[in-house]
Amino acid sequence: MATPLLAQSHVFGLNHEVANNIFYMDEQSVMYPAGSQLVTYNLEQKTQKFLSLNEGDAITTLQVDPHQGFALVAVKSIEKGPYVVVLDLQNPRKKKILMPPEGFSSKEFINVTFTNDCKHVIAQSSGPDWSLYYWVWEKTKLIASVKSALYNSTEVHHMSCNPFDMVKHKFV
Repeated sequence: MATPLLAQSHVFGLNHEVANNIFYMDEQSVMYPAGSQLVTYNLEQKTQKFLSLNEGDAITTLQVDPHQGFALVAVKSIEKGPYVVVLDLQNPRKKKILMPPEGFSSKEFINVTFTNDCKHVIAQSSGPDWSLYYWVWEKTKLIASVKSALYNSTEVHHMSCNPFDMVKHKFV
């Protein structure tokens, strides 16, 4: 007799260490991280869909743009170090992987966001690097980086794009 396999049915709980840890996808569903996967929970049907990342990787922050159909997931990996995954939510597979440059000294990205035109991705690293990284995500090309904290005692906790400026990307 074959041994039955375990299958996920429902996963609940929020990790307070993950920044931006829950998003409304539409009026009926929310998305949140659970372990090394994303869970989409339908509030009306009480069903869940799972989107797995690499086993053992830890999600550090999440950003979802339900109108464009993409999610940004910052991941902390023992094997690869930190990186950002751009996911196509219509076709649940890894879309693009954005890697930091050589010599990257931070252990994680603490915030990620799309620019308003959804063509670029900005990621804020943690210490000791404390830098902003700016990619053309469809080409996985890092085009700029800048120190966002000038002193070792300074910490950055959040960043966002100017929602009214589509030409120049200004960060706060």
